[in-house]
Amino acid sequence: MWDCRQVVWDEVKGYAVRIYGACQDITEHKLVEAKLCETNLVLQELIKALPIAVVGIDANALVTVWNPASERIFGWKQSEVLGELLPIVPSDENVDFYAMFQSELAGEAQVAKQCRRRRKDGSLIDVCISTAPMRDANGLIAGSMRIVSEISAAKGSQEENDSPQPFWARYVCLPNIIMKK
Repeated sequence: MWDCRQVVWDEVKGYAVRIYGACQDITEHKLVEAKLCETNLVLQELIKALPIAVVGIDANALVTVWNPASERIFGWKQSEVLGELLPIVPSDENVDFYAMFQSELAGEAQVAKQCRRRRKDGSLIDVCISTAPMRDANGLIAGSMRIVSEISAAKGSQEENDSPQPFWARYVCLPNIIMKK
């Protein structure tokens, strides 16, 4: 229950003469709030468990999400990057990054964009990035979430293949189905 009370004070008599009150049953609200909290915890655990990097940045390109796979791939600990500018963009990729980021802030998702990113030790790696706008409680775009897959290691074995594989190809095995028209 949620309740609200208002005391009416009689200045002449010097004491309370009545109390107005209202109550509201908020059981359904509390159940929805608990379910939302549970869903949030499940999503946080899923992001932690993913074998590919998940990086969230706000509208100022400050890091808001950095999972363990991001630490493994790029070398920065979560405590080093949260609230800081995204450190993985090499200086020669800044223009492309900000163009891509502006389109994300306009609501456009990016799918399997190949580019280079920087590790903490300064080395560059080839990655495949897919992004989606991140929205706030009001539905307004507040940043973007990105899934980043390292393709440098796999690139050598795929040199003979002209078509690039999507970032998720090494994690998902699709059946070979021949479609007839």
